[in-house]
Amino acid sequence: MVSTVSAKEIRPKADVFFETSYEVANKVGGIYTVVKSKVPSMVKYYKDNYFLIGFYNQNNARYEFIQTKTPPEFKGAFYSLAKLGIKCFYGEWAMPEKPKTILLDVEDFKPHLNEIKSRLWEWYGIDSIESDWWFDDPVCWSWAVGLLLEEIAKSKAFGTKKIVAQFHEWMSGVGLLYLKHQKAKIGTVFTTHATMLGRTMSSCDKNFQSKVYDALKTHQTLPKREEYKYRVPSKHQTEVNCAKYADAFTTVSEVTGDEAQYMLGKKADVLLPNGLSLDNYPSMEEMAIKHTECKKEIIKFLKAYFLPYYKINTEDPRLLFLSGRYEFTNKGIHFYINALAKLNEELKKEKSDTDVFAFIFVPADIVSEKEEVIIGVEKINIIENDIEQLYDEFKETLLDIFCESDPAETDEEIKEFLMQAKVQSLKKQAIAFKRPDGRPPLCAFNLRNPDSDAILSTLKNKNLLNRKEDRVKVIFYPAYLSSTDRLLSMDYDEIVTGCSCGIFPSLYEPWGYTPVEAGALGLTSITTNFSGYGKYLNKTRNQKGGIYVLNCNNKSEESISSELHKLLSTFIKMPKKEWVGQKYIAKKLVQNVDWKILSKNYIKAHNFAYDKVFKK
Repeated sequence: MVSTVSAKEIRPKADVFFETSYEVANKVGGIYTVVKSKVPSMVKYYKDNYFLIGFYNQNNARYEFIQTKTPPEFKGAFYSLAKLGIKCFYGEWAMPEKPKTILLDVEDFKPHLNEIKSRLWEWYGIDSIESDWWFDDPVCWSWAVGLLLEEIAKSKAFGTKKIVAQFHEWMSGVGLLYLKHQKAKIGTVFTTHATMLGRTMSSCDKNFQSKVYDALKTHQTLPKREEYKYRVPSKHQTEVNCAKYADAFTTVSEVTGDEAQYMLGKKADVLLPNGLSLDNYPSMEEMAIKHTECKKEIIKFLKAYFLPYYKINTEDPRLLFLSGRYEFTNKGIHFYINALAKLNEELKKEKSDTDVFAFIFVPADIVSEKEEVIIGVEKINIIENDIEQLYDEFKETLLDIFCESDPAETDEEIKEFLMQAKVQSLKKQAIAFKRPDGRPPLCAFNLRNPDSDAILSTLKNKNLLNRKEDRVKVIFYPAYLSSTDRLLSMDYDEIVTGCSCGIFPSLYEPWGYTPVEAGALGLTSITTNFSGYGKYLNKTRNQKGGIYVLNCNNKSEESISSELHKLLSTFIKMPKKEWVGQKYIAKKLVQNVDWKILSKNYIKAHNFAYDKVFKK
């Protein structure tokens, strides 16, 4: 039966625990956040008997991995693998807890790839004849992980110790399959964060989740060879076998549990909801100060973006954003744009003077920043610097004027001072800042293929054009956010902190860290019950508001867009005091996804695998 653990104390049964992921000290996707943020809890449970195994990427390892001397208990295993062309690096993941980490470099092991793929076909029927490098590289690495764990388990140092190992996603799953075929005395946990076939099918079918639910209700199974239709046979078949042969099969949410049951033919033994180490996030008091600072920087960018064309209302503006991978349907980008279009028409009809600024932070194939945006940012920075210098001069000179002059002559002296060349220079800069025609661009960057871009096309089709009369102004920002870029010059957390609401209307989201991170940063947000976290929140929340969950079950695109529009309209018109209260609720709601609480589910999964192997 699928379950999560209660709050009562639980202790690990294994003597030694190995956690393996392609993203250990190697950021590729969201699993990096899961594994890294969970480390403090795992170290607390296993202390010196917790080890991570990852893929050696030289560029990433340079910043994330600190190599140290190999302990004697690992030297034999490392030597055995070196003879096969596998280099093992022992050290620490560069983080405060300094967890013990082993990275495997398999570049010289790749000549064995065809042999590995042959074994996978013979042992498990995994068809990889047409696989690409994105299957081949992880498979070569994860096979090496299996070899390493086999050698460790056989060594004198670990021979009497009971070992459990966890394998995240198909990328590391081949190591599990190797160990199972070799009948190694190691308890195994397999975790799928999202099935490959499910992710692929959902991008082609907006009603994917509803169809999965309906299929499970009627006890339907996945049609045979469906993975070939979507061209992911090798990855899907790897997942199927890992779920089948793992001593404990786990997923990250009820949403993914349903998906896995349908796609992989196996119900999860334990659910492992994703958490965060909330101690690393500021308090609400600290966030209030940070919000003011970050909001000021965002408004400054908005002025650089829009003021060259027309005046905007930046007095306590509502700042909305959507962020994530460029998965137009899966991430619900179309819902966001549709809702913004409805909101724009509503505010115009009401003759509102409110300006709503809506960002779309979705990385795309960019060529460069838009020249007019760079110029706007540079000019407003120059004007701001000159004003600050002028203010210093004003402060001293005006103080002298008021303290030393005859009150009757003060007016004339001030007028004379204001006519100095510095003011004239500012006036010239302000004139040069303005553009006589055109309108602000929809995208802050030049895209490689703008005519075929789904986001730009949809914005235009929905008449979100950044005209002066539009009350909803949109900025598509298709670059990774960084404090070192030349436009916004802010990191993701700073953007979240400065904004008013995060919109994450995903149709496919196995868990969904974005609303959790937003809540941890004191920001209200909107998600859906098709996201793992949205469904989890609906079952665990103890108060309304803060984080809103759209119900997407068997709803049309128009219906979901309309419901999102209503939420946005309510939020935009909400009094400031009530809006601030929503931020506090959001912060409170995410307290139950702290790893201090959720890590217990991992220990339950490890113990489940332990019992399967060592209590026979």
